[in-house]
Order: sequence, then structure tokens, then C-alpha cells
Amino acid sequence: MYDSIEETDYALRNSAGGPVIVSPDRRNQTSWQGFTDEFDVVGAGTLIDTCMEDVIYSKGDLYYVKPHPAHGSLWAFAKPLGKQLLRRVSDIQRAHAHYPLHTFNPYFQMLDRNTSEIGQWELPEEGNLLNRVDRYNEAVRRIRQEGNAKDFRYWLRSHKRRSADNLVSVCEYFREVFAVYSKILVLRIELNFLEQWRLPGTEDCVTYAEVKEYRERFLRDLRRTLPVHYVGYVWKLEYSVLSGFHVHVMILLDGQKARQDVVYAGIIGDHWSNVVTAGKGFSFNCNRDKRAYKRLGIGLVCHDDWFMRGNMEYAASYLIKPDMYIELVMPDGDRTFGKGNAPVQLANRLGRPRNEVLLSKNDRAKP
Repeated sequence: MYDSIEETDYALRNSAGGPVIVSPDRRNQTSWQGFTDEFDVVGAGTLIDTCMEDVIYSKGDLYYVKPHPAHGSLWAFAKPLGKQLLRRVSDIQRAHAHYPLHTFNPYFQMLDRNTSEIGQWELPEEGNLLNRVDRYNEAVRRIRQEGNAKDFRYWLRSHKRRSADNLVSVCEYFREVFAVYSKILVLRIELNFLEQWRLPGTEDCVTYAEVKEYRERFLRDLRRTLPVHYVGYVWKLEYSVLSGFHVHVMILLDGQKARQDVVYAGIIGDHWSNVVTAGKGFSFNCNRDKRAYKRLGIGLVCHDDWFMRGNMEYAASYLIKPDMYIELVMPDGDRTFGKGNAPVQLANRLGRPRNEVLLSKNDRAKP
């Protein structure tokens, strides 16, 4: 086993029979473990956005009281859209519980603002049914009024535009990279912390300042230890109650000089776990399971393979997509997203000249 990026890089470049896999299968070791939050903020955000648009442009009451057909007593009912709205209010409550350090998009905030004072949103089965139903319908009327106001529509457009800016900048960054390099080896790694160092409120929980320091060292080490292969990176910081702070990174290596993406991603992930965090962290090597991706945008990507380049942008969009719904707010306005500098064209770089061609709208990733 090679204990550092430098040792692995040397072994890959100097093996007599060409590149070889030097890292053993470590599926059961800590550095290969991964987890997902039980609350899907992107999925819930999509449902909330769609539901809110439908509510804003709907007409009439969504909730009403009438005799129950089975026993004749008064009963509270909801139209299909009203039932959806009840579920979306529950999503808002769960989002607050899972993401306490975040601000939410305009639809989230509008739904929360107009429903939180009512308390538990569910169709009442007893008590003053008319009063509860009237309060629900009044909340719907406020949502319609606010959602159709010019100020809200402007706020919504501005938010969507800001959310798309990061993806636009990443796509431009990738084009600048391929203007210099003919092949890029794309690695995607999730950098996490072990449970005893990520649980909020515990004495050993890593602080944001520590996470920032670890992330900055990790990126410095990439440039220092892989000077021949290093091209650039994209990173995104995230936080949730279950997983704590974690960083998603896409690492770009020179595909003319680097092969074995699974090996490089594994060793770089181990460097995070064992060196950068001194055993507090673990990583998940996304390149190990490329078959799980419907649109594969990691591994070796050639400059003239427009299909793979579109998938590469699509993969990057998944790092950024949660910002359409929630945004992590850090002290002093610190960034939660970053990318490397555009590479410089070297006069002695080998390879034929290339003319950059922009991807069509159908090939480009969408935020």
C-alpha cells in the first residue's frame, strides 16, 4: 500500500508494464464509506416550487367543510392541490430541521411565512372545523396575492439568475481548460468527517473554521503533490444535521499524463482522511461506481467528445443544484463554492491546435 499521493504517483509513472492499480480493494475500509441524508432537499424543492406556482395561479378555495358521505357529520376536505400543499408544508418543517445554517429560496420562504403561524397543517377531524379551514384558505389567498406581486416576481427572477451564475462560471472554466488540454481525467470525491467529529453540539465536533482550514490545505496539497498532472478543481461546501460539514470536489488532471481515475481518486481521498484531517475524515470515491450514473461525466473526457463534455457539465451541476432551493450561510460571507484558475497555454505544449466550439443548448447542463 502506498501511503501518500507522491508514492502512488511515482508508482503509476514508473511501473515497467505501464500504469498499474497499486491500491488494494478497500471497500470495507472507512475511506470508502458514504451516506446520504434522509431528506432530499432538491427533490422536495422541486415539488415545493411546482406546488407554489400551481397555488399562485389557482382559483377558489382549496379546503372546505361538508357532511361526510358515510356518516353525515361535518368533515374537512381538500382539493387535490390542497392535499399537495399540506405535504409541502411538512417538507418545509423537515427542511428547517435538517438545514439550520441555510437560507431558503423565495418559494420556500413564502410558504413558510404564510403557514407557520397556523401550526400543524393537517385536515382537522374535530373541533371548530370551519375556523381551521377558513385559516387555511386565508393562507392560500395571501400566497396568491404575494406570488403575483411584481416585487416577488422580481425577487424570484433574481434568485434564479444568481443560482445559475455558478454553473455558468463552471462551464466557462471547463471550456478554458479544454482550450489548453486535449484530455482531462475527471475525479469526483466527497470529503466527509467521521460521526464522532460531525455530530453538532458535541465537544469534538469540527468547527467551520477547522473545515475551512482542512479544505484549503487539501487544495494546496493537490497542486503541490501532483504538479505534473494537476489542472484544476471545483468544490462545493455543504452542511446538514445528519452529515455535518462535507465538501464535494471535482478534480481535473491532465488526461495525457494521468490514467486510472479510480486509483487517483482513492489515493487523494485517503490523503484527505489520513493526512489532511489526521484520521477525522473519510471520503467517498464516486469514480469507483461509474455504472450508477445515468449520465457519466467523470473519468477520461476528450476535448472533442461533446457528449462527455456535456455530461461533465451535468455532473458539475449536481454540485451546485441545491443552491436553487437552499443556500448555506457562512460567517463573514465566506464562499461555499469555488474553482481553480484558468490554465495558461504553454508555448511548448504538444498536440495540434484546437478551435473551441460552444456546446449547443441541448448539450449544455442546466441549473
